[in-house]
Amino acid sequence: MQNMKTIKYRQYFKGEFYFWGYIDGHFQTPLSNADACNLESQQFTGLTDKNNKEIYEGDILKSEYNGEHSVIFRDGTFCIKHVNEADGSRGCCKPWRGGNLSEQCNSEEVIGNIYETPELLN
Repeated sequence: MQNMKTIKYRQYFKGEFYFWGYIDGHFQTPLSNADACNLESQQFTGLTDKNNKEIYEGDILKSEYNGEHSVIFRDGTFCIKHVNEADGSRGCCKPWRGGNLSEQCNSEEVIGNIYETPELLN
């Protein structure tokens, strides 16, 4: 059997994350609770931080080189947005080192996310 890429998403619901997608060779469904149907799903980037923690859209990262920033998905690629930049700014999305996320992950650390630690965005 061919090794397939892990395609994972997470949803934040009532204080915890729920994961769904193609995980460990099986498709796991998203939350089916009626209250959870309109939740935003955040995609796994396929990368881990310097502590081997998975990096998702919506995570807040700290870099010894670039400070603190959040991970967003825009125009078909994962990007970083410095935490002090406005959401509406088209200029805020910067691909990791010219678009290659994996080059910088060894210096990045997940320090929170937009749901559990939104105060890090201020």
